[in-house]
Amino acid sequence: MVLGPRAVEEALLAARAIAKVWVVRGRQSTRIQSLCRTLQQNDIAVQAVPVQHLNRMSARPHQGMIAEITDLAFHHIAPLIADCYEAGRWPFLLIADRITDTHNIGAMARTAEAVGVDALLVPTYASARMNDQTLKASAGALMHLPICRYRHNKSIIQCLKEHGIQLLAASHNATSSCFDADLSGPVALIMGNEAKGIHPQFLQAADKHIQIPLYGHMKSLNVSVAAGILLYAIRTQRQTLKKTPKQGN
Repeated sequence: MVLGPRAVEEALLAARAIAKVWVVRGRQSTRIQSLCRTLQQNDIAVQAVPVQHLNRMSARPHQGMIAEITDLAFHHIAPLIADCYEAGRWPFLLIADRITDTHNIGAMARTAEAVGVDALLVPTYASARMNDQTLKASAGALMHLPICRYRHNKSIIQCLKEHGIQLLAASHNATSSCFDADLSGPVALIMGNEAKGIHPQFLQAADKHIQIPLYGHMKSLNVSVAAGILLYAIRTQRQTLKKTPKQGN
C-alpha cells in the first residue's frame, strides 16, 4: 500500500504498476482531483469511498488517498498486436469482461498462458484486483502473460476492430458450436461475468457468438473452465489450419 497523494504521484512518476487507487469521497483538494484525472488517463481504477473505509485499510495517515502497488506489469494493447503481426502470427487475445473473482481470473490466466495467448484484457472497473492473490491463483502465469487494461468498452472494441481482430463472444445462447465455427485468424475471445454474462456492447460488436455443447444435466460451466475449453478449441484450429497470418484477414 502507498499512502497519500504525494506518494501516489511518486509511484506514478517512477512507473510503478498501480493496481487500484482509493480516494476519499466528498470534498477533495485540487491536487487530489488533478491526480485522479491523471490516474484515470493512465487506465488506473480510482474508487471514491468513505473516509472510514480508508481508515480501515490503514491506521497510518493517508491524507485521503491510498494506492495498491503490484509486481505485475501492465501493457498497451496496440503495440502487442503489432508485434504479433510483425512476428508473422495471428494475435490471440482473451478479454475477461467483468470477471470479479480472483481465482477465476487467475485460473483463466494460467490456461491462457499455457495455450499461447498473447494478452489478457481486463477493464479497470468491475474486475478482480490484480494482486498477489490473483498471481498465486494463476500459479505465476501472470508474470509471463501480458495484461492490458481498458477504461471503456467502446474504445477497446474500436481498437481491436481497427487492427483486424475478430471478436468471439462466448454465450450459452449462441447457436454455433465452438467445435464447428471457424475460429481461425486474429481473434479475441470474450468471457463474461458468470451472473450477468457478456456486456451488451461486446455482444453487439462480436463477429461471432459461440457456445460449448453440454450433454449432461448442467446448463452452464464455471467461467474459467469454459475459457479453457474455448481457448484450446481456438489453438487446435490454428495448429490444424497452418495458414499464413495477414492483418485484417
